[in-house]
Amino acid sequence: MIAVLLALQAYAVEPQTLRFEVAVPPDEPFSTFTIDLTRLGDTTSLALTDDVTLEDISAIPYDGVFVGSHTAAWSRYVVVQLSGVSLDGEEAILYVGIVRTDNVRLSVLGWQVLRSGDGYIARRVAGAYPGNAPQIVGGMPLVVASGWGLFVLVYGMWLVAQRREER
Repeated sequence: MIAVLLALQAYAVEPQTLRFEVAVPPDEPFSTFTIDLTRLGDTTSLALTDDVTLEDISAIPYDGVFVGSHTAAWSRYVVVQLSGVSLDGEEAILYVGIVRTDNVRLSVLGWQVLRSGDGYIARRVAGAYPGNAPQIVGGMPLVVASGWGLFVLVYGMWLVAQRREER
């Protein structure tokens, strides 16, 4: 029990970075995104960008994934409001909720923007990826079938080589 308390105290002392990622399909009309973050009673507004900044060199410029980060004292839960501004200047609130963070120094929080009726919503995802996630998932059977086909081909070639060695 003491070890658990000491581990939690270490997390409380170390700063925690929250990385925010918002994936937008290429045909969606959003130009900017803003995160209003409430963390341990302090509210901060973050502008997410789709280009490479000096603080975040892991981002790919103009891939449809808007990123931003915030570093502060460790917090298990944060309140997040994600807003997007469309190309015609209209602001839409896409997500509001309490988000649980991980017990690590860097926690990635991701969303995917989806069309919902006549508006848009943002759905929480484990990681934001460029493009349309349903298209990626739809292509997985082809990838798996290709992998199995390659495995069977290599296994067949190995069996033929074993048979030739026996003669």
